[in-house]
Amino acid sequence: MKTVALIPIKLNSQRLPNKNLLPIAGHPLCWHICNTLNQVKGIDAVYVYCSDPIIKHYIPEKTIFLQRPSWLDGHRVKGFDIYQEFIKTMYADIYILAHATSPFIKVSSCQNALDC
Repeated sequence: MKTVALIPIKLNSQRLPNKNLLPIAGHPLCWHICNTLNQVKGIDAVYVYCSDPIIKHYIPEKTIFLQRPSWLDGHRVKGFDIYQEFIKTMYADIYILAHATSPFIKVSSCQNALDC
């Protein structure tokens, strides 16, 4: 059974420019959720799904960058469209959705959810 984590990231935030890259606790905001998910047993791969390859400089090495189409960066694009496009590209039995804007989720919380 294949389990992947999806972290959709766009770099063109309207309300707070570059919010996913801003430093928090010594690392960019987006780094924290990637690092957490990379420690969860049972997750085969953690993907950052972003249209801009520059994000690779802000995520842990173990995290996989998957470039998404730039049309998914629009301000009116629904999350469902992003998730659906990712699923078309990356097959898995279980998909875990996480967001960079939730940086303090614990490994144990993620592990408990996956183990249920």
